[in-house]
Amino acid sequence: MESLTAKVDTSGLRAVIPELVSFGRRTTAEQCVTSMGMILQDAQTMTRFVTTGQMDSELDVIPSEIESVSGKKRPNTDNWTAGELIVISRTSENSKYNQSTGGRWRLQKPMIDPVKLSKDYNKRFIADIFMNWVIDKAEQMKKARHSSGHFLQAGFKHARDLSVSSPLFKNRYRARSIGGQVNTLNALPTSDLGTTKMGNPDAPTFLIVSENKVGDRYGEGNAVLDAKHRAALIAYAGPKVEDAVAKETAACEAELARRVDAGIPKFNRMLS
Repeated sequence: MESLTAKVDTSGLRAVIPELVSFGRRTTAEQCVTSMGMILQDAQTMTRFVTTGQMDSELDVIPSEIESVSGKKRPNTDNWTAGELIVISRTSENSKYNQSTGGRWRLQKPMIDPVKLSKDYNKRFIADIFMNWVIDKAEQMKKARHSSGHFLQAGFKHARDLSVSSPLFKNRYRARSIGGQVNTLNALPTSDLGTTKMGNPDAPTFLIVSENKVGDRYGEGNAVLDAKHRAALIAYAGPKVEDAVAKETAACEAELARRVDAGIPKFNRMLS
């Protein structure tokens, strides 16, 4: 699977950080880690996804037509909900739903006791068994879907926590809330969804790299879904990362301007 990558312009931030560092005792590494923590926190806060209420209402809609695997449409005379129709499509290996999800949630139709298939039981009785099974599976699916509300957002959490918990993180003049747990219903450890790596703080140059790895499970996940998750992450969260970088850049530029206007002398670290 070809990897999808989103690039964000950080040239403004890279230009202002050395200037800002020259006016204070914060090292370049400390400023970079602090800025990264702020960016990830804002990206996480700004990223919004479908609410649980909207997810439920979408699954409870009763479509007027039903489309078969072959593409033929017929009236929805049994008034199946969208959620129940999804369950039915999951029982067909070649359905559009299974193809679009790589068969991740494929279902086997319920096994019915052979005795109940005898002439003593009419077709309506068998249909009722199947209908009740579909309704039960649709409710299970609805509850499971609730955990996906902030799945794409969760990839920022572990990366951010690694930044703000570092001794290099210095948040003195731009105090902001670190934020709470994201998506507590998600079964995947957030460490699988995102990470932050830091270079040597004592080296002449410092590099800090954060990654939201949703949709990039290194071959361990479902290839079809991985690609969809990654594309959704870039489409929905990508612009918010850009906004977060712009916000942090503006904060650094404003602080730099304040120090220049106040006549604060540049700090010579060699003499400290």
